[in-house]
Amino acid sequence: MTNVSIPGSPDSNTELAFPFPSLGGEDLQAYNTLVSTLYRCLHDNTGFQPFFNAFKHHFKALQGGILGLSSNPQRMVYGWTFGYPEGFEEWYINSDLPERDEALTRYRQLPPRQFDSFLRGDTSRTILDILGPESRAWAEQVGMGDSAGMLVTQENGNSVVFMANRHKEFGPYTDNELLQMNLLVHIPANVNAHSG
Repeated sequence: MTNVSIPGSPDSNTELAFPFPSLGGEDLQAYNTLVSTLYRCLHDNTGFQPFFNAFKHHFKALQGGILGLSSNPQRMVYGWTFGYPEGFEEWYINSDLPERDEALTRYRQLPPRQFDSFLRGDTSRTILDILGPESRAWAEQVGMGDSAGMLVTQENGNSVVFMANRHKEFGPYTDNELLQMNLLVHIPANVNAHSG
């Protein structure tokens, strides 16, 4: 964290210090690698897989992806995923499960390009404390510890969501990790290039 001093009170000797998260050293280098990998995906016929591999490694993500969703009903219409079993995308597209997916519903309601997670670094509880019975069953089955995601874009009621689930052995996503995710403002341009 970096403290920024801002003149605070009429007493000129008093300053307020506000902590701002910052990246340095290895975190900054890892972030730069993620961004360059994301941009390389524009020129690679493997889609987002190289970026997903880097994201998975850096953030210790279990599974996730970039999902195009319709609304009313909420259904997956396309997607690129990682960490799920072979055939997951087709199965999920043909199911009504996206309507009941608490993570997708939550991330669609976020402001665009703003990552959030269920636990927000809180180690005093688990994601199982937050989820409803159906989502909890999935989370228990895969050993999910937290889920982070963002609304990439929303237009005419349809949206694109990026999400990444993490195994419980790695704990919840930290504030520093969410900061790094929020710096990945390049995702929308790459999604548009691959889906357009």
